[in-house]
Amino acid sequence: MNMRTTFSALIAASALAAGSITAADAKELTMAPGFAPGSTVNMGAEAFTDRVTELTDGEITFAIHPLTLLSVPQMLNGVRDGVADVGVVLPMVFAAQFKESNLIGDLAMLGTYSPAVAGATTEYMMNCAECLAEYTGNNMVYLGSGSTPDYGILSTKPFSTVDDLKGAKLRSPNATFNRWVEHFGGVALTLPGNEIFEAVKQGVVDGALLSAGELSNIRMIDVVKYVTMGVPGGTYNLINIATVNRDTWEELTPELRSAMVEAAVHAVAVTTVGYFEGATKSLEEAKSVGIEILEPSEALVQASNAFVQEDLAQIATLASERGVENAEEKVARFRELVIKWEGLTDGMEPTVENLTALYKTEIFDKIDVETYAK
Repeated sequence: MNMRTTFSALIAASALAAGSITAADAKELTMAPGFAPGSTVNMGAEAFTDRVTELTDGEITFAIHPLTLLSVPQMLNGVRDGVADVGVVLPMVFAAQFKESNLIGDLAMLGTYSPAVAGATTEYMMNCAECLAEYTGNNMVYLGSGSTPDYGILSTKPFSTVDDLKGAKLRSPNATFNRWVEHFGGVALTLPGNEIFEAVKQGVVDGALLSAGELSNIRMIDVVKYVTMGVPGGTYNLINIATVNRDTWEELTPELRSAMVEAAVHAVAVTTVGYFEGATKSLEEAKSVGIEILEPSEALVQASNAFVQEDLAQIATLASERGVENAEEKVARFRELVIKWEGLTDGMEPTVENLTALYKTEIFDKIDVETYAK
């Protein structure tokens, strides 16, 4: 008899058993955020570990190793091989291993409202058999994606017109943003997050395409003179805040897996809201230290929007060329989900509590922890 195991039943069972937990029963796991203490990603990782420990009444605890155990480029192998039980995996860093997942990363310009984009991304991934197979094939379990707010240009030179972008050297997070830069005559460089600050400081690039929250997260506020919001738009929408080693997952009881899933919902919301609120605070701080906040010209906004629409067909073609089947249908499916989630989040105050409840009801409550990731 294959019955769905729900959060409420499993958490209740875990609570009833909590009084019998002993020191010998306790399990300490390792969490590798790959980002510095105080960053939004690390905050999301800590929210996950704290919630797991709370839900299991201490049966699972974590040793957190920000930056020291695994770096972002080491995360795939590290979580796959069990160096860390849980880690923050960014699929866009591992293009060869996550071609299906990265189709959704490439579509990040379809939405700009991060609470909606995080919901759309996570719902798509949870219902994409090919995507989940990529995680299983790498001995990992996918548990949701947070999202940054819309991207702008953090720079040492002013960018507000189409002409400003010609010849500019800009750091870009992935191929879609690369094409945006190159479309306007600039030079795109893909650099890992821990190299952006020095690249801008030393003049290797004129600026970086980032969300405003990175003014604080990676201290771009110390090196940039200008911030332009409104272009290129889009988000970084595959921040997989709690990717679990599959061997670790298999060793857990259904009750403990359920606690991990419920904690993951919370962590996705904490990460997304943290970036959302951090962007606003960072922009205010930037103004206070004399950084100029620029508005893009109407011509640049219109040209950027036109690029996004034209580029959708190219994204599907490129995905097909790298082996993604039915790419056009998948692009259409994600577009539908973005529209759906924009509707679900319209008028809702984007708090951790509100988003946790919404993500849980719409997505995570539908996971059967006894069969998930099999």
